[in-house]
Amino acid sequence: MISSAASSSAAQDEAELREFGLQSDYFVEYPWIGEPEKRIEENSVDDKDPYFNKLGGNPAWITESELQIMQLPPNTQCKDLSSLLPQIPKLKCGNCSGKLSLVTQCYVPLGTYDRFLYVFGCNNGACSEKNNAWTCLRTQFKVDPKKVEEQKNKPKSETSSLSETPSTTTTDKKETSSSSQTKSTNDWTQSVDDKELSDLLSGQEAQLKKMQQEKDAKKKKKKKISKVVSEGNLPCYALDIYEEPEMDEEFTEDSHEMKLLKQFQAEAKETGEENAFDSKEAEAFAKKFMSEKIKGVTFKEDKVVEESSTEAGTSSTSTDEHNNEALADNDEEEEQVQESAVPESDKVSLAFVHFQTVLATCPHQSIRWQFGGKPLWVSDDASDMPPKYMQIKKNLLEKKKENEALKGSKHDSDDEEDDDEQNYNELEPNPSDYAPKCDKCGAPRVFELEILPTTIYQLQCDKHVRSDVAEGMQFGCVCVFTCSNPACDGYSEQERKQLGDNAPKLRYIKEYIHVQRSL
Repeated sequence: MISSAASSSAAQDEAELREFGLQSDYFVEYPWIGEPEKRIEENSVDDKDPYFNKLGGNPAWITESELQIMQLPPNTQCKDLSSLLPQIPKLKCGNCSGKLSLVTQCYVPLGTYDRFLYVFGCNNGACSEKNNAWTCLRTQFKVDPKKVEEQKNKPKSETSSLSETPSTTTTDKKETSSSSQTKSTNDWTQSVDDKELSDLLSGQEAQLKKMQQEKDAKKKKKKKISKVVSEGNLPCYALDIYEEPEMDEEFTEDSHEMKLLKQFQAEAKETGEENAFDSKEAEAFAKKFMSEKIKGVTFKEDKVVEESSTEAGTSSTSTDEHNNEALADNDEEEEQVQESAVPESDKVSLAFVHFQTVLATCPHQSIRWQFGGKPLWVSDDASDMPPKYMQIKKNLLEKKKENEALKGSKHDSDDEEDDDEQNYNELEPNPSDYAPKCDKCGAPRVFELEILPTTIYQLQCDKHVRSDVAEGMQFGCVCVFTCSNPACDGYSEQERKQLGDNAPKLRYIKEYIHVQRSL
């Protein structure tokens, strides 16, 4: 049986962590981008490093080396750290039973916990658009600050002592040389030692020059990286991680987005409504003019929005106050004319336009990470969304319409602008409301990571398929939802009681994945 002290401590920690699992302290305000930077040789030091963020390659499983800084739970016993290493799982595609390839590995610490995510996918186009063809594993351990300091100080002190020794020796040599020179000159009254010293320095200068030339020559010779990829693997690339820039920072004056913005601003000026450019008005504007700007592109009608607009049509006050609803009515008439000429399969959704616009800021991005954020959907088709998502979004739309109808003319233009700026986030359901809860600790899951379709081309998936596979993986986006409890180590309360005083062995915990199909 587990000791009472350990039991109460664990219960208190679990209660506190579960409580702040959904607090904004651990949420990331803006997305972070992962972009492939350079090719990494398979089985190299970087490829085997769990702390190395990468695409493809081999999974770098946790070893005893990483556990050197692990903080063990209070009143637990552990004679050998290797006994705490998690069991390496055998992964197979839930559709074809083929081997899964590592698509990305990310080191994503939260608070005092070192966390590692491994996302595997089936490199088979017939499987990769299904959820059961993907697996996300998470493992983690609590870091002991004292052990971290010991690890930091140990190499630092060694480096410091080594770096100080040559300097001291050189200084001593200089002092000895100077002393010898002075003594010789005084005794012999001649400058023979000065000449010898000058010859010695000249020789050293020539030798240093030669060494520098050899060093420069080595730099010019690029190290050849082996591009051999083992069967069932994908090529390995290091990820360059940076915070996502603001969208308008990347738009040039002649870009399509800027042309749309200028046309929108011109219309707003004519009507005397020069409001700030925000997501809601941008979508309404794009919906009205995009089909004129891009030949053959027509927008799908959002069925959820259509139903909500019909219900809210009974409120004349709300319709009169909001120009966006008037635009929506005009759009509906225009699209009814277009529907007869444009097949449904040729239409695109506003979600896809938003997706493309966001990707335009960093076209080479392959990974998006934002713990506690919201996914960047490539489609808003009901068949492509997670269960419960569409119903929750419909409820949000209805609630918003009700609030607008109650406000009526009470809110001024400033309030309208504030509402519009928050419109996108307000109408996007919270992932913890539709993602299944953690099956171990029961905490809600939150969105954490997304794999974008650019990864398919960056990893050259078609070139690395199995012999019995015709086409490599295809998908619109792969979204990963993880447990919001940073302390969740994959043990249920019952399993933890069974451990007694033994330290819990680390586990690779499966998290929830939702895949959207390619368009």
